Amino acid sequence: MAEYRKYSDQQIALANSINLVDYLRANGETLIKSGREFRWQRYTSVTIRDNKWFKHKTQEGGYPLKFLEEFYGYKYPDAMELLLSYANDTGSQIKEEHQENKEVKPFKLPPNNPDMKKAYAYLLKTRYINKEVVDFFVQQGLIYEDSKYHNAVFVGADEEGIARHAHKKSTYTKGERSYRGNVEGSDPCYSFNYRGTDESLYVFEAPIDMLSYISLHKDNWQQHSYVALCGLGMQSMETMLEENPNLQSVILCADHDIAGSEGVERMSDHLNELGYQMIAIAVPKYKDFNEDLKAAHGLTPQKGVDNPKFQLASEMIRELKKSAAPSQMIQHKDLSKAFTNMYYGLNHEGQNDCKKLKEDFQTITDCAIRLEHQCLYPDTAFHENSAVYDYLQDDYRSYKDKGSLKNRIESIKKAFQSVKLVMNNQGSKTELANAYRKLANESFMMITDSQQQLNKIQQKEIKEDNQVGKKMKPQSPLVGSNGNIFNLMGIATKSLKEVGMDKEAEEMFERVTKSGSYEEALNILVDYVEPVDVNEMDQIEMNQQMI
Repeated sequence: MAEYRKYSDQQIALANSINLVDYLRANGETLIKSGREFRWQRYTSVTIRDNKWFKHKTQEGGYPLKFLEEFYGYKYPDAMELLLSYANDTGSQIKEEHQENKEVKPFKLPPNNPDMKKAYAYLLKTRYINKEVVDFFVQQGLIYEDSKYHNAVFVGADEEGIARHAHKKSTYTKGERSYRGNVEGSDPCYSFNYRGTDESLYVFEAPIDMLSYISLHKDNWQQHSYVALCGLGMQSMETMLEENPNLQSVILCADHDIAGSEGVERMSDHLNELGYQMIAIAVPKYKDFNEDLKAAHGLTPQKGVDNPKFQLASEMIRELKKSAAPSQMIQHKDLSKAFTNMYYGLNHEGQNDCKKLKEDFQTITDCAIRLEHQCLYPDTAFHENSAVYDYLQDDYRSYKDKGSLKNRIESIKKAFQSVKLVMNNQGSKTELANAYRKLANESFMMITDSQQQLNKIQQKEIKEDNQVGKKMKPQSPLVGSNGNIFNLMGIATKSLKEVGMDKEAEEMFERVTKSGSYEEALNILVDYVEPVDVNEMDQIEMNQQMI
């Protein structure tokens, strides 16, 4: 980790002027063009333009320094060093920027609708929130319906009960995405919350998640405290903890998806840094707690998505254990040799053999954890059930397992140098064990990354193999024909049967008839035939007849 030092205003300005689009692409991230901006594939609620980013889910944004702290979990000094190093490598210069002085509107709650028919219908009939729970928050003035758009409004109040934040959620259920957002001028430190009496704080992504969880666990629920972050920013969680020192137990309740699991890791690490030790994680069975609630009412829920990196990390640890047979004690020079062979055999700028990379870092990681074991348990031979493997599993963070090869190698190099520093300063066995543990963790993430790349290569090869011998799609005159889906399906069926693909025609018919929308049906047709213009098809047939 970079040592803290004061940075000049010019250095800070340079770090914040880095083009985020270029920086993220250089670090292996995928960005999708969306108008004049780019949307981040990993977090589609985040848009980026030049050196600015904005997270629509939480209505927050900023510049590169805050981006690295928010999404990659870097501390300020580390973020500065990474960005300044990138600026030096790319020759980036500070760009002059003329910003308009925008007047910040004071926070004001949207006008209240006289009745709450639409809000109640949405919360009770669409979301299946318990009526007693909704009634309680309505009576507290923390949920109401606005008069203009009939949104459900979730009010965030401070410790004095004064409204400081409001989150709006559309009550209209038609369309794939309904509106949600925070009222302009809202204080992110006071999002939708409830303050109880005991020491437990339950943290959620959104108000609906929070209300759903309470509906599922109603017993004595008012004794606990709750906060909905309206995303994964941590300001309101921190405020609840600062203003209520009795809160010592934090239960993190994020969605059952990749973004949720990474958000929980970040929050858990942050809470540990703040000194909180009683941290638990509540994972919904399905996608989120509202899906769990729907399932409890007999509806078919949307499935959750496990973070594949966790399973991969467990698999890689099992591989490491295979080489963990008791052996003679090793020395630091064995680790130094493994590191040197890796570092100087690496193509730092170009392509590397993923299989060799994995093997090199398996050797480094194995050496590091063996030396860690020798520091902690000098009287016990190294074995596959050593606690150091548990530490390796516990230390793994999926949100940190990303970035360019250059940055990853730099982190491993720093960890290796930290080991040598402890040795040169004749540090204690515990300090040396912790240094080896840090190195093992950094090196291990290169094992998982290399395996991810190997998996992608294998999947690509399988896909290519599946294409071999596969029948080519026949052309079908769909463009310019009557757009009725049954008409188009009939044309496509005819085209398939003309080339002897009767089985595919039956399969297509079955899929189309089970599709849920016109767009989905069209996409299925395109899976089987190549659409061409009617006139173009007629010309092709005429040419064939002339021949």
